[in-house]
Amino acid sequence: MYISKKAMIKNKSNLIVTYRLNQADIIYIDTFITATGTVDVGGFMPWPGAHTIATNCTTEGTIDASGVTGTDNFIGGFFGNLGWNCDLGQMGHEITNYHADVDIISGGAPAGGFVGSATNSNDQSMYATFINCSASGDVTNVSGVAGGFAGEAERGDYDDCSANGTVVGAVAGGFIGHIKDVTPKYDGRYPAGIRPYLVDEIFIDNCTGSSGLIFIGKIDEGTKVTIDGVMQ
Repeated sequence: MYISKKAMIKNKSNLIVTYRLNQADIIYIDTFITATGTVDVGGFMPWPGAHTIATNCTTEGTIDASGVTGTDNFIGGFFGNLGWNCDLGQMGHEITNYHADVDIISGGAPAGGFVGSATNSNDQSMYATFINCSASGDVTNVSGVAGGFAGEAERGDYDDCSANGTVVGAVAGGFIGHIKDVTPKYDGRYPAGIRPYLVDEIFIDNCTGSSGLIFIGKIDEGTKVTIDGVMQ
């Protein structure tokens, strides 16, 4: 399946996010986006939400988000803000065999070659697993956070993933721009003890980042980060 998407996004009222990528097997997406204002932007989807299972997809193109300056908005080559999990008893988002080749310019909003934010957006209830995913677009965010794969992250599993585009940012990492320390909390719908994963930790195994930069631009004190079996 081939999808071509062109959009000019000005504010949240004009941003269509009514669909959820709960399960998908889409082949190729061609995207050209210009955005300004208070928005999340993704080459395929700004915010999938819920429990997303997605496999086998490629997106290519450009995102000009030089007009998106807010640090509470996120820009990503595939997903902007990965969002929340509706069923915390499962493994959260499961993203497999995805590739983003999207050149990104951000005006200050955290930006990543694959995902802008893999952090919590709904009472700290997000977890994601990325398997064999890659980002090859350039990421430029001279006044903010930039990562070759993820702009910001704070929990989840990254297995056999890579980034190889050029990354420029005030805080920049070849793989992740900024790993944040976020204290989990719950909104009463899902008890804390039912999940089969460790909500406070991020695991990165057999992943590579864009050359010429440190692997992770910034790691907050108190975070639990394990890379190739070694706690950082």
